[in-house]
Amino acid sequence: MSQPAAPDRRAEAVIIAGGVIRNPELLQFVGVDCRAMIDLLGKPMAQWTAEAVKGAQGIGRVVLIGRPDLRQTPIASAADELLDEGADEVENLFRGIAALPRADWIYMSAGDVPLVTSEAIEDLLRNAPLEADVIYPIVNMEDIEQAYPTRHLTCAKLPEGRWTGASCFLFRPAAVIENRQWVQAVFGARRNNWQLMRMWGLGFGIRAWLGRVSIPEVEARCSEILHLRARAYRSRYADLCMDVDYPPDVALIRECLKQRLAGGAS
Repeated sequence: MSQPAAPDRRAEAVIIAGGVIRNPELLQFVGVDCRAMIDLLGKPMAQWTAEAVKGAQGIGRVVLIGRPDLRQTPIASAADELLDEGADEVENLFRGIAALPRADWIYMSAGDVPLVTSEAIEDLLRNAPLEADVIYPIVNMEDIEQAYPTRHLTCAKLPEGRWTGASCFLFRPAAVIENRQWVQAVFGARRNNWQLMRMWGLGFGIRAWLGRVSIPEVEARCSEILHLRARAYRSRYADLCMDVDYPPDVALIRECLKQRLAGGAS
């Protein structure tokens, strides 16, 4: 079987590897307070993520944002530049954008997706719609359940099926910079259900809760709220969604990495 052509679209990359572990069970299980430093087969978690991003065809410079002490760890060698984290996610986002002033596209990822593969990133660069400013990969729960049957993820029920979101997105930095106030508003509201309902609109929110809002309708509403062109990309790569929240997640990922290194399927 012939290999897919290298992606025509090129992107720079930002990996957000900051923050501390607040879940007491996870903190006790992993023995470190920094999520990026969770040990996975002798390698820090964020290093697994960064190496996959760096190895993807179509990805140029890789900027990693995290705690200053990460400079003294192997994580730093997996990126082209390491920046100190800011006060919140939005500040980190714009620090990353500022560090890549020549980028036409930026691939932004959380640091806690160590199962992500270069292949999954290349697929996104190759096939995600060009007529967009922000692209958010989503994966059908059937693909998640087939690849990782013991992992339970929150999903949205839509007319097109059950979908969960990835721990990354692809965007045009110029559009995000131009609409910073709207990006800030969405990030600020995402943990407050009442603010989110006000932002989405009551009628839209109720329809979404009932599973009656389609993917194109979500794209249109997000575009309206963010004042840019937002699109979903239906990826088949479950590893884009495999972040770490609880001790069982760490145990599962360690086992999957063992199988991958041994040449087995994850």
